[in-house]
Amino acid sequence: MNAKQQEAVLDKSIDVLTKFCGGERPKGYTAPAWSTSRELIPMLEEKGVVYDHSFMHHDVQPYFAPDNSQGWVETDLKQEAEVWMSPMGKLKASKVVEIPANCEYGLS
Repeated sequence: MNAKQQEAVLDKSIDVLTKFCGGERPKGYTAPAWSTSRELIPMLEEKGVVYDHSFMHHDVQPYFAPDNSQGWVETDLKQEAEVWMSPMGKLKASKVVEIPANCEYGLS
C-alpha cells in the first residue's frame, strides 16, 4: 500500500476500535503479518499511538522505535550485494516504544 492507503486503513482502524472501546483510543499497534513500511512509525506517532509490536529486533527488550522517515534505505536485491551491503546510517528515535515480537516464545 502507498502512504495514503496506509493512513486511510490506520484511521479507519483507530475509529472502529475507539467506538468499540467506548471512546477510548487504542494505544498500541501491530502490523498485519508484521508487514511494516518506512511510513509506519512516524504515522503511529502522529496518531498518538504510544507502542508498537510489529518488529522483532532485540528479542524481548523494549526500545524506542526509529523514526524511519529519514535515513531508511531499502535493500534492492536486484543490485549486487556490494551496492546495498553497508551499515545503516544513524536513525532518530521516535516517541513510539517498540515491544518486540518473538516467534520463539510460547511455542511447544
